[in-house]
Amino acid sequence: MLQATSDEHPPAGTQTIRRWLDLPDKQAPAVYIIRDDAGDERRATISRNARRLLEGLRRGPVLCASPCRLSDMVLHLKRTHGLSISTKMYANDRATDRTRYGVYFLASDVSLAAPEAAQ
Repeated sequence: MLQATSDEHPPAGTQTIRRWLDLPDKQAPAVYIIRDDAGDERRATISRNARRLLEGLRRGPVLCASPCRLSDMVLHLKRTHGLSISTKMYANDRATDRTRYGVYFLASDVSLAAPEAAQ
């Protein structure tokens, strides 16, 4: 869901992802519980870069512009796993001279089905 452009600033701690290594190093398949607004639950096994991005989104908002082409993975998470990921647009990024830029927010309630062993 794309939200209208806002003149405010993204939340503190919004992550800029310049490379896949900026995301959590979790690629092994893991089962997640996804809860929708009605409280219904479903399970999804997510792995590789999709899991890395999901873990990053669980950590906090992620700046859309990235050399990693995060938008492809966001679309995959939405279409394949039914996750709700919103995009909020902001105006005037002084650091890059962009007139508009977006930030991804994980709107779904997502948790790991089973805690992982300490790595």
